Amino acid sequence: MTTKLSLAALLVAGAIGAASAVHATPIPVPQDEMQELYYGINPPRHAEKAFQAGDAAPPISARPTQADPSGGLTVLVTTLYNRDVGARAEYAVWATATPGPNDRPVFIGSGVTPFLEDLQLTPSGQYFIQPRTVGTMAKLLPTDLTK
Repeated sequence: MTTKLSLAALLVAGAIGAASAVHATPIPVPQDEMQELYYGINPPRHAEKAFQAGDAAPPISARPTQADPSGGLTVLVTTLYNRDVGARAEYAVWATATPGPNDRPVFIGSGVTPFLEDLQLTPSGQYFIQPRTVGTMAKLLPTDLTK
């Protein structure tokens, strides 16, 4: 007898890797549009973090972003202050701000700055963002706020 588990249950159990959770494609965003998106949409509670030279490790946001009712999240990634274009950047989305040694990101993505990615995760779930490239910043927003 075989038991079928949902994708969410498999992720929680750590039985499958994060890349299996969602499939996203980086979407290039013109620098002026990223400026408007990144600095223009600021809900009271959202995940946002910068990875600066001198940080001991890639930081994870202290505050989460709640996915929209359909599970939609939009990740915005750019260089510090959105000043440069064309830099390769990586980020991770976590279900916790303080991952343990056996925790894995829910999703890892990358692209050429500035870019955004739309993700589909657990409806109304809470997620944290981690820029993984020095000199970049990332913001996580419910997709219904960005469209």
